[in-house]
Order: sequence, then structure tokens, then C-alpha cells
Amino acid sequence: MKESKVVLTRKIQLLIHTEDPVVKRQTRETFWKWQRTCHRAANYIYTHQFIQEQIKDLFYFTDEVRVRLANIQKDKDGILTTSQLNTTYQLLSRHFKGEMPMSILGCLNKILVYSFSKERDRLWKGERSLRSFRRDIPIPIAAHDLRQIKLEGGGKFYTCQVFGHTFRLYFGRKGGDKRAIWEAALRGKYKLCTSSI
Repeated sequence: MKESKVVLTRKIQLLIHTEDPVVKRQTRETFWKWQRTCHRAANYIYTHQFIQEQIKDLFYFTDEVRVRLANIQKDKDGILTTSQLNTTYQLLSRHFKGEMPMSILGCLNKILVYSFSKERDRLWKGERSLRSFRRDIPIPIAAHDLRQIKLEGGGKFYTCQVFGHTFRLYFGRKGGDKRAIWEAALRGKYKLCTSSI
């Protein structure tokens, strides 16, 4: 019998952990800039995945042109120089490297390529249209990018760093089960997964 996975999702508020107004402003501006970049990147990912799928239906190629969305190193009829997942990652790297951490773009790419593959059949049947992402898209953060997690304030609150920016975790006035689940995850009872800001 296959073991089922239970995914627990909890919203935890992140507060910029500093009293310096300049640092607060810079942190906000950095994350807004990253969110705008995620917005552009997400639309690139979906557009390129869609185009790649359409290539094999371009009937006006000659019969000698056999098209497969596969890595040419693994399939002689393949047209890609790498995996389909890596094609959009390479595109993002070319356009956005240096604008934001590539770890964020890597997470975004994995999430959206997986999402596109689930929606592919409905797109071809005309049951849904190609997604267009809004400017308020969440910024995905890999679990390994949550660093220097510390219990501070005499055990009252946790802090962590995300790409060099320090945040205080706010679980709510009473904390509820959020804090207990967080602490259980830190002990290894649960696996921390990709989060979104």
C-alpha cells in the first residue's frame, strides 16, 4: 500500500527585524523588485512552455523535419539542447541573472513547468486559456534558503534570514498550532517545503 503524504500549509507573517527605517525601506524595495521580476519570469516560463508544445503542430514544416521535445543528446529526433524544464531555467538565467537570486527563479520554474504540464491537456481541448500572471505573484522561497533560524527574545519569537534579510516570524497573537508545527518541522518531524512570500 502506497504511503500518502499530508501537506500542512500555514501562513506565518514575516516582519522585517530591524528598527532602522533605511534597512526596512531597502528590504521592502528589494522584495518588491524581486516580485516584479517573478511576474515577468512567470509569464516567460508559461509562454515558452506553450511555444515548445506548439512546435510539433506546425504543419508547414517539411516532412523531413521531425520534431520532438526531447534532449537531442538522449533522442536523435529531439530539438532541445537540454531538458524541457532546463530550457526555461536557462532562459531565466539569461534574462534575469544578477537581478535576483537564481534559487527563487529555479523554484518558480519548477512550480510553473509542473503546473503547465498538468494544464496542457485542457489547453489543447480549449477548456482553459493560457495563464497570465499578475504583478502580485508570490515569491517562492526554497526551504534551504531559510537560514540562521534562531529563537530570540527569551524564547518569545523566532528570526530567520532570507537572502541576507532578517525577518521575525509572527505566528499570530496566540500562535495557535502554527508555532507548534514550525517547531516540529525544526525538530525534523515535518519536512519544510518551498514557501511563498
